[in-house]
Amino acid sequence: MEHIKYILTLELFICIPVVGQNLVINGEFEIFENCPNSYLSQKHFLTAWYSPTKGTPDYFNKCSKGLASVPNNFAGKAYSENGNGYVGFIVASLTGTIGVKNFYSREYISTKLNSALKKDTLYRVSFLITHALYSKISINKLSIYLSKKEVNKSTTRELKLTPQISFDLSTVSKKGWVLLSAIYKAEGKERFLTIGNFQRDSDLIWTKDDIKENSKSPFDIGAYYYIDNVILTKVDRTQVKERDFTY
Repeated sequence: MEHIKYILTLELFICIPVVGQNLVINGEFEIFENCPNSYLSQKHFLTAWYSPTKGTPDYFNKCSKGLASVPNNFAGKAYSENGNGYVGFIVASLTGTIGVKNFYSREYISTKLNSALKKDTLYRVSFLITHALYSKISINKLSIYLSKKEVNKSTTRELKLTPQISFDLSTVSKKGWVLLSAIYKAEGKERFLTIGNFQRDSDLIWTKDDIKENSKSPFDIGAYYYIDNVILTKVDRTQVKERDFTY
């Protein structure tokens, strides 16, 4: 199997040539069944999106009059770049112990694509991301796993899967949205997309942030990020350069 595992970090508003429709349904997180009020715990927390584990990602929208509003919410302050809503989740967090060993939990977000990917076809995967203001920890990596079958595991730990695309989060800060983008050559028949951190606990690289905005932050031991505008679309081979790939 030939996987593309290159990381492209691009600043917002750079034009990316694409062809075809976005295969991610509700990728801008604007369609919802219920306006969020605070922390969420539902398996299907947003139209077309679900939690593939026991983790509880959150949905934020301007319609909320509670702790899940936009721009101000329980995780910090961030305006939406596209519409009224975005998603937030803990990429990794120290949450408990197994015996005498600490372990780190993860949250993921998953969706079923509008149609299956075609073998050997090139696709560009991208999304906007920013580090939540009240999060006191940064993490080093976020990845995307594309699969033929739905991911559904009863765990709060890392998914023991091998993502095809991984992004370096070193350029992601709390100063605004950053666009992360990569090219993927499809194996064929992939129908589900999952975003999260798939690293083993021993491979996690943490950076502690010195923030003063909220000394009572609920994320003292976790790295929390907002995500918006998830896009997966077919690209023309003539518009893709060799530097976009790592084999």
